[in-house]
Formats: sequence, C-alpha cells, structure tokens
Amino acid sequence: KAEITSENPELIAQAEEKNFYTNVIVTYHFGDKTEILNGDTIHTWLLEDEEGNLSLDEDKLAEYAYTMQHMCRRVIRHYRQEVEQYSVSMRHLSPLNTIRTRRTQAMSLEERLQNLMAGRLRDSRHRFAIYVERMKGLSPLDKLNQGYAYAADDQGRTLTSIGQVSVGDLMTVYVKDGRLRAKITDKRQEENFS
Repeated sequence: KAEITSENPELIAQAEEKNFYTNVIVTYHFGDKTEILNGDTIHTWLLEDEEGNLSLDEDKLAEYAYTMQHMCRRVIRHYRQEVEQYSVSMRHLSPLNTIRTRRTQAMSLEERLQNLMAGRLRDSRHRFAIYVERMKGLSPLDKLNQGYAYAADDQGRTLTSIGQVSVGDLMTVYVKDGRLRAKITDKRQEENFS
C-alpha cells in the first residue's frame, strides 16, 4: 500500500497552496492590446523546496516585470505619438491658425495691389506728362509766346485769308501780353504763302 494517499493532509495543503497561485487570472489592458497572466505562466514561477514549501522564482518575476514595463513604455510611446499628431492637427486646423493664414494671404494681396496701383499711377503720370507736352505744342498761348499773333475780324471770327477783310475794316490782333486794334489800310496777295 502507498504511504501517501490523496487524503493526506500535507498533500492536500500543498495542492491548495499551488491552486491558490495557479488559479489567479490577471488581465492587463494596454490600449488595444491585452495581456493575460494566469496559471499557465504562474506555475512556471513556483519553486518547491525539499520540505514542500512553495516560493516564487525572483528571476522569472523580474523578467516578467521587465517585459510588462517594456510593453507599457511601448504603448505609452505610441499614445504620446498619437497625442502629438492630434495636437499638430488641432494647431493646423484651429481657427486661430486659419485666421493667421488668411491674414498673411490678405497682407500679401494688399502688397501686390499697392505695387500694381503704384505701377499704374506711374504709367498714368508718364502718359499725362506726354499729353501735357503735346498740348503745349498746340496751345495758342504758347504760340503767342513764340512771337506769333492771332487775328480776328470785328465779329470775332478768326482771320486766315486776306479775302476775309476789305481795306478800311477794323480787326483785332492778339499778342503775348495783350491785343491791338488795327484798321486795314492795304492788302496784297503773296504767292509764296499759299
């Protein structure tokens, strides 16, 4: 007959102690990852001395703790990166950033508009100066300043031909600094002026 049977109190106590450790189920959630610690892993950590006392293998516990820390750090790093990406997106999409961007665009457009307007104004002034010089060339006052005169009959009509007046008619001659009243005393047709 066997010396130790299944009813042996020491054997039952050892089995209960082992079951105490191996019946534990701990579930760790790391974001979308899950780590389950159960009897399948825990039973490999148990050490039994010669008297049947149980203890945990400190090296295996330290190795498991290191693995869990590494997993935690990796998950934390992943979430920090996600948070940073969301933060960048939020800064980019924020109303304040949109306002800054639009303000910069508006300032750029305003500067371009000012440059275009200055260019157009410069071109218009140049054309205006050309027109002024042309008008001076056509100005009767300018012609009078050059020594020319303007003649009109008594009704104020411009005289361009000797056929418009007769001997004895009165006429007005306009010069640079005033006008003269003259009476026609003689008239001669010149061939060189036609």
